[in-house]
Amino acid sequence: MEVPALRGLRELERAEAPAATGRAWGDRQRVAFVLATVAVAALAVAGYLTIRLPAQPVLPQLPEIDQNTPILAVLLEFEDLQRGLDAVPPGLTAGQRAIAGRRNSMLWSIGIATVITVCTTVGAAVVLSGGRKKR
Repeated sequence: MEVPALRGLRELERAEAPAATGRAWGDRQRVAFVLATVAVAALAVAGYLTIRLPAQPVLPQLPEIDQNTPILAVLLEFEDLQRGLDAVPPGLTAGQRAIAGRRNSMLWSIGIATVITVCTTVGAAVVLSGGRKKR
C-alpha cells in the first residue's frame, strides 16, 4: 500500500463535505426531550400511586353535635386543631391508623409527582419556544 508524502497530500483534490441529510438536534431540543421524559416518568409514578392508593378507612360514628353541649363541641374542635391538618382521625384501630398514614404519604407523593410533571412540562415548552422572542 502506497502512502503519499506530506507534500503529495497537499496536492490531492479536496473532497466535498457530505450534505447534511437532516436537522441535528440542538441543545434546546435535548433539554426539552429530557424534561419531557422526566414529566412522563413523574406522571407514570403519580398514576401508579393513584391506582395503588388504599381506600379511606371507615370512621367510627361520632355522636351528633346536637347531643353535645357547646363546651364539649368546642373541646372536640380544639382537639382537632391540636392534632393538625395531617393527623389521623381519632377512634381508628391500629391497622386503620397504619392504612390512613400510608394513604397520607401516598397522597403527598402523588401531589409532588404532579407538581414535577407540571413544572417539567412548562419547562420543556419554554425551552422549545426559545425562552424569548427573537427580533
